[in-house]
Amino acid sequence: MRKTVLLFIVFLMVCSTLFSGRKVYWHFDIWCTKDAHYRNVKYTMEETFWVTLVEVAQKDAYPEIASMVENRGGRFEGVMLAFVKGAAFRKGVTVETPVCCKEGFMGCARSGIARMSWSDSWAEPVYAVGQLYSNKRGRNSMGAPFFRLRFTPRKYLKPNGEWVTLGPPVSVEAGGESEVLSSSKFVYNSPYTYYSKCGKEKRKQYKSIFNRYWNLKGRIPRLGGFVLEQYVLRSKNMLCLYSLTRTHSPRHPSWKKLEDNR
Repeated sequence: MRKTVLLFIVFLMVCSTLFSGRKVYWHFDIWCTKDAHYRNVKYTMEETFWVTLVEVAQKDAYPEIASMVENRGGRFEGVMLAFVKGAAFRKGVTVETPVCCKEGFMGCARSGIARMSWSDSWAEPVYAVGQLYSNKRGRNSMGAPFFRLRFTPRKYLKPNGEWVTLGPPVSVEAGGESEVLSSSKFVYNSPYTYYSKCGKEKRKQYKSIFNRYWNLKGRIPRLGGFVLEQYVLRSKNMLCLYSLTRTHSPRHPSWKKLEDNR
């Protein structure tokens, strides 16, 4: 009985997208912190990500596969989440620690400071793609349906069913110099982490918390509903809070709004 009810729920979700004539939008607000270390000094990374996706029939995203299935008498069902818009904000960090710049006969002859920093910065657009799953467990049972959201994918899906490959690499101007950065990462307006030690300086492309080594999995809210969840990645020392609204409105309810006290 439980399996029949869950199957019916998934069926209604698909039908609401395909036959209602109205688009269904997913609005995410995701805030994450990650503990890290620089020269044994602990610090915390903090980023916020906003994204709006829209439900698209899987057959529209994969028309060739759908055609093959239907030609063999099957039905190619399912729902994808296509990208509409996305933005991110990064909170600035500065970490300093004493170092020895020159060793002497009796120990350190010249001390100094090692410093790592990046500034507050915005990134827009940033990309994500998602899909709805039925969550089958075993041979004769079925769990609750869920969604999966992937950040900075190699390709993302547009609402018209077109797939777009990210790239080529992004060219940026910083400090009078031009540099090519990887577009598979979030590229902030201030795209670097800066390092200095004993008068020597260097920079590297900032590596966002939301780079593609992880994704978000969660329960599907009812249409017009709201979800507030905690998401923990212990292996990455990450804690995330996300809110999700599923609605017919394309307007993101908290677009680029920063919360100081989460």
